[in-house]
Amino acid sequence: MNTFDSEQLELLAAGYVLDDLDEEEMAQVEELIQSSPAMREQIRQSLELMGMVTNSVEPVSPPMELKDKITSVFPEDKNIPRQKTIINLDNWFQDLFETGWQMATELLETPTVTPAFRNSGVAGAKLITIGSNNQPIILIVRVKNTTPLDRDVEIEILSELQQEYLPSELQLMLLDSDENIVMEATTRQENRNLKFEFAGTSGETFSVKLRLFDDDFKQTFTL
Repeated sequence: MNTFDSEQLELLAAGYVLDDLDEEEMAQVEELIQSSPAMREQIRQSLELMGMVTNSVEPVSPPMELKDKITSVFPEDKNIPRQKTIINLDNWFQDLFETGWQMATELLETPTVTPAFRNSGVAGAKLITIGSNNQPIILIVRVKNTTPLDRDVEIEILSELQQEYLPSELQLMLLDSDENIVMEATTRQENRNLKFEFAGTSGETFSVKLRLFDDDFKQTFTL
């Protein structure tokens, strides 16, 4: 196995976060994520710099050289539009959750889990608001590795703990990488949840979209 010094780990971590690695380098990083706590920490620091992950440990000041590399690509000018984050679900298996996301068990006292996902996989949850009245909705994404390349995915929306039912006419949509709707459901009166299940492969991209009248929420994921 190749060995890397601290500077090489910093560069690989930055390239991984910025999606600027070739296939060989990406394979090296994914192997290091499994075996190297130092690499996992470097990736966590890089994600924190871009505001992409909720810090669940005591903050660590990253090296200035790494900060300069990342901020040169992501400038501080707030007038420059930025692409929305694409969430890599593989990171969740390393407890790396993006800002606003957390383990479902931390957000829900008794999270619902289907038999296929019980005692396996990982589940992330996000509390969002939608609609003119800022209706609170809990979005849960569960993913399970069935083979090294195959994934089972479950998408669920729930009413927030203080609300008994989801708002009526709330649309839940699953989009493929070309933004085509492949699954769709709409709440009626007294719906407590909506749920989709599907299978995918490593590297596949999909989006979850919520719509309540004129208000939309969309998040893109990669497996």
